Amino acid sequence: MGVHGPMFAISAINSAFSALRAYGRAVEANAHNMANINTGDYRADEAVFESVSQGGVVVEIEKGAPPPPGQSGVDLVDEMADSISFKAGFQANAAVARAADGMIGTVIDILA
Repeated sequence: MGVHGPMFAISAINSAFSALRAYGRAVEANAHNMANINTGDYRADEAVFESVSQGGVVVEIEKGAPPPPGQSGVDLVDEMADSISFKAGFQANAAVARAADGMIGTVIDILA
């Protein structure tokens, strides 16, 4: 694994955990939108992901465009597509965290 292996694994875990937090917030916004699908004049929350220079990702939750009067600004098709995308992103980053954890465990076993 080399000298940089453990540091790479720790960096990967930090990046994966930041993405897990971001996807968690996005899922909360998605659920909030679905709960308000029949609420008149409700402006849907939109998750906007952004990478950060230190590695990882953050998400900002912004309000969508105002809906027509008396209608909800939630589109069920968009929310379902976002839900599937957020689930896939969460699962991918969880796999990265598990792999990096395994790398660190292997290094500890070798050094012990």
